[in-house]
Amino acid sequence: MEPARADNGLLRFSRQAVTLGYWCVLVFAVMSYGANTALSLSLASALACMVLILAFLTQGEPSTGRKPFWFALGLLLALSVWSWVQTLPWPASPVEEGLWQPVQTLAPEAQASGSVSSGDTMLGLLKAALPISVFMASLVLFDREERAVRAFKVVATLGGVVAIIGVLQFAMTPDVLLLQPKLFYRDSLTGPFVNRNTAGTFFGVASIMLLALAVHAATKIDRYRLLSLLNVGGRLEQPKEVAAAGAFGGLFLVALAAEFLTNSRAATVITFVSLVCLILLLTFGARYRPPRRRRRAGWKRTARRLGIAAVLVWIPLLVFSVLSSRVQQRFEESGAFDPRFCAVHAIWSATADHWPKGAGLTSFQEVYPAYREPACGVHGIWDKAHNFYLEGLLALGIFFPIALIASAGVIGRIFWKGFAGRKSRSYLVAAGFCATLLVAAHAAFDFSLQIPGFATFFAAVLGPVTTICLKKNGPVQTSASENPLRLPSDTGILENEGLRGA
Repeated sequence: MEPARADNGLLRFSRQAVTLGYWCVLVFAVMSYGANTALSLSLASALACMVLILAFLTQGEPSTGRKPFWFALGLLLALSVWSWVQTLPWPASPVEEGLWQPVQTLAPEAQASGSVSSGDTMLGLLKAALPISVFMASLVLFDREERAVRAFKVVATLGGVVAIIGVLQFAMTPDVLLLQPKLFYRDSLTGPFVNRNTAGTFFGVASIMLLALAVHAATKIDRYRLLSLLNVGGRLEQPKEVAAAGAFGGLFLVALAAEFLTNSRAATVITFVSLVCLILLLTFGARYRPPRRRRRAGWKRTARRLGIAAVLVWIPLLVFSVLSSRVQQRFEESGAFDPRFCAVHAIWSATADHWPKGAGLTSFQEVYPAYREPACGVHGIWDKAHNFYLEGLLALGIFFPIALIASAGVIGRIFWKGFAGRKSRSYLVAAGFCATLLVAAHAAFDFSLQIPGFATFFAAVLGPVTTICLKKNGPVQTSASENPLRLPSDTGILENEGLRGA
């Protein structure tokens, strides 16, 4: 028994150490300006892969999220193979043949590869490997429901803390971005990111998570006792629930204020729509319905629920109308014209010329200038398409829609199971669903998903939500810390070796 107990304690310590490394990777990816430089991206990716390997060795494959785990690994491997295939010599199209002729005149040994920027393929793969590794590590580390719920709260709190730091720095030193002089978007809050649209998506996801946690904590408070305490006085009951509701509610307000200060038009509007969707799901969701035998039929009950929903929707609408004056001013100044919409035709033409193989990862800034139309303006350097889906088609060709449809199918199935089977945790399922809608919708207007730091943050949201959605309702499992003589069922490779040695 003594060797087994010692091995169990060592494995618990190793899991805690790996979990700490996981949170360090997440904080570093977000706070290093989105890990958008080659150095920070390489370091964050190396640490994330190390955390994933250690988590798999100590915990084994996740029992709850086993299928999403292997799907994510297969997706990363398929992307790596396709990116390598793109670097091989391909038959040149008529357009590419005219481009390669001057190159081969200067360097006869040069061959026409499928990728325009084959030297940057590894950098593009790292941008995909970082969030996928974090997602897989979260499935392993937070394989149990209680751990997944705690992880969700930690990620939401991290978003709120980043919002506080961003608002304070924007108010006191608007010309400084963390530790460096701010060169772009000086009139907007960008948080730890350079681009305000990325910051808008980040604070939108954080506000959705915090609102769901605040509403859930508030529903656990006995309102009659709280009103009695305010009128008569006495000892505060349910202090943890009151503190949680106040803390998450306060962080939500700060994150919402940070959202408006970003001046991001698309992010602000889509965040508002996502919050309304979340409120409706929380109001009419299964978690807050009474049991079937206690449900009251008739128009009174329906009218009451509609009234509650109308009031809850009116609150963010009022806040939006009061705080979004700067966003409305940007709408009035720019009007209907936006260069990102004007550039769609040029990007689509470039995609057609490089179909079906694609132009290669991180190739947009090399391909787009040849297709840029003067009518769309000549100011600024476009290094991204401001549309995740269009740039994916241009870079990866036929592989992108296949991977996108497969990923959407897997994520949709996860949320379908979550809404159908997780009544007690439906508020977390709803928050993850609305956050995914926000990110997917905003990806059609900007490149937030292409910023490694934000993609890592979103992966850290999807991981615990996936575990919660796929976890089957049943008896609560006893953790290893509560019963040290009984090892958990999801034992890892090192744990099995310890048992053999005992």
